[in-house]
Amino acid sequence: MQLLASRTGWVSPTHRSLPRVRLLRPGSAAEAVAAHTEEGPDARYHCGGTDLAAQFREGLAPSALVHLGGVQELRSITHTDDGLHLGAGVDHATGSLAPDVVSLLPGLADGWGRIATVRIRFTATLGGNLMARRTRYEMPIMLRALGARLRFLGPDGVFETEPVDLWEDAPPAASLLLGARIPEPGRVRLAYDRSLRPVMTVAVALRETDTGIHGRAVLGSEYRAPRAVDFDLTDHPRDEAGLTALAQDTAARFDDSVGDPVTSADYRRRAAAVLIRRRLQDLLKGA
Repeated sequence: MQLLASRTGWVSPTHRSLPRVRLLRPGSAAEAVAAHTEEGPDARYHCGGTDLAAQFREGLAPSALVHLGGVQELRSITHTDDGLHLGAGVDHATGSLAPDVVSLLPGLADGWGRIATVRIRFTATLGGNLMARRTRYEMPIMLRALGARLRFLGPDGVFETEPVDLWEDAPPAASLLLGARIPEPGRVRLAYDRSLRPVMTVAVALRETDTGIHGRAVLGSEYRAPRAVDFDLTDHPRDEAGLTALAQDTAARFDDSVGDPVTSADYRRRAAAVLIRRRLQDLLKGA
């Protein structure tokens, strides 16, 4: 939002009020990073642009836009020995219907396909959802549950981070998100619950390893960065009583930082216990 020069109040500007901005069209990721670096920290990457348009209305005035529409390497989804790679330029509709995503991670395909509205899903991208760094956005929640790594190209080369680092330690200026890598997608299952959104959302993942079955529950909300709790299902009873106890214990381990002025941490923990149990039951039925 912007304050009018007349001091009459806060208004939401339209595109007509935007200052002139340089538009750059690189053909590769390396060219994009070089262009952003040359323009300086006030430049912004642009792909689908749905969130960037909202930031314009909130007062963002970039010096330049580095448009990524011509960077085809950001639009691929591939399955290799080191995991399932999701390109940052893949829009939500394409990603949720991609054969590798549907076959290897049907829970991710289902959750991804319910983000936002139909119009937004055909424009907004994975990278935009992540790099907007808005706590209410949903891909960081699902990707953190899956143990994904985010792959960046910066002025000093390629590096990886975890989704939680978007809030705790933002990537250096000019770093371009190349995509997300999910290790061993064939050994992990995901269930995502957004029935209480925007109050809270819950993602639950189970990963099979050589030592057993290990789980992660991630709690998301409108106003707090996602929080994760790991648990072990290897030798745990899997009847209704056992899963209820496991869900309650897991939810109780979310600290008070999950609360906000709208909803208390205690309520979120109690609600999370119910949602975690339901999603565990779904995952075990489909095993």
